[in-house]
Amino acid sequence: EEGKAAKKVQVGTRVYPMLAGRPTLQRSGSLSVSGLQARQNWASSLGLEGLLAGCLPDAAGCDSRTFLSHAGGYTEEDIDRVCSELSYKLKRKLMKATESIRETLNHQQVDGGELEGDGDNSKFLVEDDQGVAIFGDLKDFFCGLDGYLGLPDPRSYEAMMHEHVSKEDSEKEFVTKNYGGVRTRPSLEWEFVTDPDLAKEYPGTQHSKRKAVPLSTFLNAEEAIKAGLE
Repeated sequence: EEGKAAKKVQVGTRVYPMLAGRPTLQRSGSLSVSGLQARQNWASSLGLEGLLAGCLPDAAGCDSRTFLSHAGGYTEEDIDRVCSELSYKLKRKLMKATESIRETLNHQQVDGGELEGDGDNSKFLVEDDQGVAIFGDLKDFFCGLDGYLGLPDPRSYEAMMHEHVSKEDSEKEFVTKNYGGVRTRPSLEWEFVTDPDLAKEYPGTQHSKRKAVPLSTFLNAEEAIKAGLE
């Protein structure tokens, strides 16, 4: 049943509960998406949230908690002004976006439809055997990450735990690029961050400033409490 602990995963001396019913990635084998999804992907790329936010009445001194009370006091006249300004800015935004699409399509037709980066990508490489990125086309753009990777698990904590402690490479060692090159494992890093054993010596703590700190220490910090973190 959803939400109940179905099994547990042991990493060293730690036992982590795994929730049942974890969503799996939905890969269709095709990059095609519905017309509605394509429109949503494009709308998301336009930054319309910022456009709307810029049209809302100024709420000086409001934080994320008090802003809702401020917004609840909007009058019909306030909303009319927002809609009027938003309509003008949205039209300009759409005109510019559609013009950019036309220019891209024309460029693809002239160049044979393939866009590939010619610059030096070496500064972005972590390992020598990694591939070189290439540019996609509009089909790839409208497909979005969901079309490639599937929808993410909405339970972010359980998803991160699954990635670190119960995947086939959870016990595979790797060397970090910081702390002088520490040899560690994903499962060990999960333990180090979420529930460290303070009597245990973790990789990288011997000769650096890296120190195991209980997660509760951060959650009880003043900044975390103000942000409403749990």
